Amino acid sequence: MKFFLFFLLFLPSVIFSQNSYFVALESSGGNDSTNLGTINSPFATINKALSLMNSGDTCFVRGGTYYQDVVISNKNNIVLTSYNDEFVCFDGTRKINTNWTNYNGNIFQTTLDNHIWQLFVDNNEMVMARWPNANFTDKSIYNLDSWASGIVDSVAGFPDGSYNGFELVDPSNYNLAATGLNITGAIGIMNVGSFKTYNREITSHNANENFFSYNPVPNNAYRDKHHNFYLEGKLDFLDQANEWYYDTTTMILYLYPDNGQNPNGRNIKGKTQEYAISIDNSNNITINNFFFFSTTFLAKSSSGLIIENCHFSFPNCSKRMLKDYLSSPNVTSLGQSGNINNVNNSIIRKCLFEYTDGDALRIYGNNNLVENCYMQYIDYTVSEL
Repeated sequence: MKFFLFFLLFLPSVIFSQNSYFVALESSGGNDSTNLGTINSPFATINKALSLMNSGDTCFVRGGTYYQDVVISNKNNIVLTSYNDEFVCFDGTRKINTNWTNYNGNIFQTTLDNHIWQLFVDNNEMVMARWPNANFTDKSIYNLDSWASGIVDSVAGFPDGSYNGFELVDPSNYNLAATGLNITGAIGIMNVGSFKTYNREITSHNANENFFSYNPVPNNAYRDKHHNFYLEGKLDFLDQANEWYYDTTTMILYLYPDNGQNPNGRNIKGKTQEYAISIDNSNNITINNFFFFSTTFLAKSSSGLIIENCHFSFPNCSKRMLKDYLSSPNVTSLGQSGNINNVNNSIIRKCLFEYTDGDALRIYGNNNLVENCYMQYIDYTVSEL
């Protein structure tokens, strides 16, 4: 009888045994090849820890900035968290250390070896070169006053005003003709569907004209209610501080620095990653106390997720600079379209979402809760949604 009681007392500890794994930067001693994953012998990657983790286990991530693609697949009842509230950042950018040379005036250029679709200088987001101009620094980029307007009614010489595929510019707001720009080949962010905005290529325009043609939007989406637009996608639009342009063919990056001086030596980095953490076919996963810079997470086909105490800054950005302008940005997502990809019974709690180009958060599934979260400066284009 005593033996039987002894066995019952210790059986739970055998069945529900928990392990803790530690991850640290290589510069702090992290090593996947020789280390054991303990606090004094940490792994270098979270994926290494995940490969060993079972139900009930926890991965503690030591302080630092991580450039990793974390994949949580077919896992249950595990926790990923910073260790002892140390600051852990998942960074979706790569530093640009190539040499800058003068292109023209205050504009400088450098050649990249991989594409980027968002640019930061000293951790401040740069504006994709555009007309009319707008800025993040004064928040004008979030204001409709920084968009040009179209004329939807009949005027002299244009009995139909604007129509689907043709835009007549209102010069009393922003005068395109006065700029001398030829915008053929540019990308128009076209608010021509009332609450719907579309990205369209400008197919025909002559300098000194206040009208242009563009690839039409769906006929059932077009509206003659009000028209607003701005333009991107041409080096000619690069004309003020804190703007940038990237040529996908030559892989030359152009920058107009804030001080107009050669940016060599500054902290310049470009976005190369969409998701730092991907969760698939997993249940009861907790992600706690991480900072996401220019990256975010995607979860699908899962249940019982908890994302808490996380800060998402610049988590997503359109790829318009890469000429991929017809698709929506890949944003922070609990689930994806299609029932098989749903995420259910999950919680996002005490998180901050800020400075998005695209949705702050998408949720597909049932019985999910967003609790005590704060969202600010969300989606300055609201296009292709």
